[in-house]
Amino acid sequence: METDNGAAQAPAALSVPRKLELPKLRFKLTKEEIEKDFMMMTGKLPCPKKHPKTVEKKIKLITPGAYLPDVNMGRYTVRIRKSRKDKQRKAGLKGMMEDESSNDSN
Repeated sequence: METDNGAAQAPAALSVPRKLELPKLRFKLTKEEIEKDFMMMTGKLPCPKKHPKTVEKKIKLITPGAYLPDVNMGRYTVRIRKSRKDKQRKAGLKGMMEDESSNDSN
């Protein structure tokens, strides 16, 4: 058996049966319906979603360092140490001479 374009056609008895293709149904659920279904399956609500990008940009403009967890006021406090040089005395004869000169000036 040949068709109009000259290609041979397989007999009907030897042809492979095709799978029955079902049409795909697509529909969108509302947020409330999704939460209700999720609550029924798991027993708790789903995790909250991230903010939209526009909201994230506005938050970054308002608080520029809020997204940096390492930056806080504790990193910027300056601790003033008392120098120990005032308390330490020099060893040897030089230290004894400074002690005598400081006593004479009083």
